[in-house]
Amino acid sequence: MQLAAQLFEKGIFSAGQAADMAGISKREFIENVGKYGVSVFGETLEDIE
Repeated sequence: MQLAAQLFEKGIFSAGQAADMAGISKREFIENVGKYGVSVFGETLEDIE
């Protein structure tokens, strides 16, 4: 999951591809990727402010 999250964060994998790599559903990936410090949104809080 951690490697999939990193590849997703770098834009190498889509959420669906990363989920497949991790062996979980896309929904589960999106729900859990934050545990690895990765946001499913393209902007950080600093970007928004």
